[in-house]
Amino acid sequence: MSRIWKSLSLVILTLCAALAFAQEPVLKPFVLASKGAGDVAQKVEATKAALAKAGFTVAGSYSPYANTTVIGVTGDELRSTAAKSEHGGYGAAMRVAVVRVKDEVQVSYTNPPYWAGVYRMNGDLKDTAAKLQAALGRVEEFGANGLTPAQLRKYHYAFGMEYFNEDNSLAGYGSHEEAVKAVEAGLAAGKQGVTKVYRVDVAGKKEVLFGVAMKGPADSRMMDDAYLMSEIDFKEVKADLEAFGRDLERAVEAFQGLESGAGNAAAETLGKKWFFDGRFSGTATLLDQLKRPVPYARAAKGAVMT
Repeated sequence: MSRIWKSLSLVILTLCAALAFAQEPVLKPFVLASKGAGDVAQKVEATKAALAKAGFTVAGSYSPYANTTVIGVTGDELRSTAAKSEHGGYGAAMRVAVVRVKDEVQVSYTNPPYWAGVYRMNGDLKDTAAKLQAALGRVEEFGANGLTPAQLRKYHYAFGMEYFNEDNSLAGYGSHEEAVKAVEAGLAAGKQGVTKVYRVDVAGKKEVLFGVAMKGPADSRMMDDAYLMSEIDFKEVKADLEAFGRDLERAVEAFQGLESGAGNAAAETLGKKWFFDGRFSGTATLLDQLKRPVPYARAAKGAVMT
């Protein structure tokens, strides 16, 4: 009888957990605040004024290409929440975009609870979300199929890539102040076409968030904002991304319940397809991650690596 009760208890706990999971909100990365006729420059100024009135600080802004302005904003909740977790500094600022799309101007912003989850912050930034909505509006969330807060805190972009808490260390310095000074100098010099848009110092912590603009050289398109957005933010490319999304769904099914894809024919087939997919590999640059020359690659310099 005790075994029966234990089994029933396990079933009940499993059902309760499943129900709680199903009731969690599904979040998307961006919020469309408004859309309509107007002038981009005037809308940018009106947006900045609305943000300031709501208590936000405009940390900086830039125009990566025509008819588009990106604004970096921060506030008390963003800075204080950022200080409460190891990698929370990434969430010390949110971004607001003002973009002309055909005959209308759209205003959108990063969705604070979504990024609080992705950055594993000690808080959900709901107050910041409410203030952004009050200042700018809210039409709908967009940018992905959506994930729950629990899923976001374990988010992994793609098989074989780093998790959020797996840092890439680029350089080392004798002190925090020395490191910040070196970053400021590099950005001021515009090395590799990267320049500073804003800087946010995390409250009570030796941690600084830099927002940057990227206008990379012709042989480094992945360091260029205009090129990157031309690949992911146009309707023609979105069709490819939808197909990629369907591939991801098949990958989840293929890997579900397995420690690896070894021996799973569906997973192996999909892995082989992705390995030779130019959308992942891009073009050969004959440079490593630190921009050091390497003698060879899977393809000639400038060719798509398939």
